[in-house]
Amino acid sequence: QLNLPGSVSGSYSRNLNHLWLVGSVVAMWNAPFVEHYYPALKEGETHVAFDRETAAAALAAVTPELRDKLVQNARKVADELLCPDCLANYW
Repeated sequence: QLNLPGSVSGSYSRNLNHLWLVGSVVAMWNAPFVEHYYPALKEGETHVAFDRETAAAALAAVTPELRDKLVQNARKVADELLCPDCLANYW
């Protein structure tokens, strides 16, 4: 699932929380803003990063093996960084 800035159905961070919770392959737009958990993310492990120039190549590079790894790690992001206790402890 793509995560693009300027969402109209909630904040970009809420969208990411949902995508990782449901085990999506997350493709994140390279953007200047960050959330508190971004330092724990690793491109190619937890998400695919892209921008206008790299979008086609970045998404085409997602092999079945990478997809499986990203989906597996999506649940870890949700469980270890975005769980209700995790968010409450941060705030």
